[in-house]
Amino acid sequence: MNAYAVKMRHIMPVFLYVTIGSLIGLCMIRYIFAIQTEVLDFKQEVWEIWIPIVFPWIPITIWLRPRFRILIFRKESDRKQFLFQMLTWITMAASMVISQMYLTTASGTLQDASYIEELDSMDRSRYYRIRSFETLTSYGSYDADIHASGKHNEYLNFHLYFVCPIVRDTVRPPEEFKYWYGVSFKKQISNRLSADEKELEYNSFTKECIQKMNAFQFHDVSYFERLPNNEDRDGYLGAVANITKREDNNVVILEPKQGSFENRNGNKLTWIFGSYLIGTTVILLLLLWPRLSKVELERQWRGKKPQKDEVVDMLKFLIPKHPHFVTSVILDLNILVFIVMILAGVHIIFPERLRAFGMGCQPENRNNRR
Repeated sequence: MNAYAVKMRHIMPVFLYVTIGSLIGLCMIRYIFAIQTEVLDFKQEVWEIWIPIVFPWIPITIWLRPRFRILIFRKESDRKQFLFQMLTWITMAASMVISQMYLTTASGTLQDASYIEELDSMDRSRYYRIRSFETLTSYGSYDADIHASGKHNEYLNFHLYFVCPIVRDTVRPPEEFKYWYGVSFKKQISNRLSADEKELEYNSFTKECIQKMNAFQFHDVSYFERLPNNEDRDGYLGAVANITKREDNNVVILEPKQGSFENRNGNKLTWIFGSYLIGTTVILLLLLWPRLSKVELERQWRGKKPQKDEVVDMLKFLIPKHPHFVTSVILDLNILVFIVMILAGVHIIFPERLRAFGMGCQPENRNNRR
């Protein structure tokens, strides 16, 4: 049998099964335990980014990594076999990220309400169409999220969150506001600017956003999206807290959306399969490069385990026992803390969203600035 055909039949079907199983499995877990029951109330970014990035390594390590041992290279075989693991990881992660983004938008239903108060008696949904409402701009507020990004923190990001209460009418507003209209603006500048230049950029951007909000057409909206537990919602809650003087996680943030509700998913479904096909094509082409190890192939067909496995040795090292008991405990605790941080929605790169980037532009009182 042709060596290339053997390599392809030995690796690619498993890659297909692992990818499909991971996609369907993660979507089912999130839909049942996060969307339907909210048992796993992780931040949206955890479901859409961090879990799809980390999760593929589990099936890759268990089922795909051994398959790549049949590939022989002239030198540095282990490193080049790892290249194939990286390619499968990139392909799976891309497909899973897009699939989770698709699930975010596709799983929500659109409910119609005549007035804002009707949302209290409706089943919780992600999207609403409200026929009649008013906004109390006199109770408007905003908050700012400022953080660096880029491989070397070369960019500085401004993100302003504006809110104002949504009520049935302005004649008899409620004593407490539960529903808030949310609008956000973003801008990215160079983080290499001086402190004064950053201050000037921030003040100019803030002034521009306030002018936009003063002229904002609040009723020019096709439907609203009820924000889930994500970073944008945290920004809006900060703006709400600036005017209410207290933190309240029970408030509802509604973001206006334009366009047809049926088009909310965009081309995500196409790109789920497109990203997989692109990655698969690259892997198939690269399989032309290495030679086939018939000895390793026969060993795997017989079900024999390799005499030495670096990953197994590494995992065994995490088990606390003599002579590395203390080191293993320290590593396990660090891994546990890292997992807890991820699931809690803490940004692992900028965990505190630090504003200490060399400029003194932290806004003071942001209430009623529109």
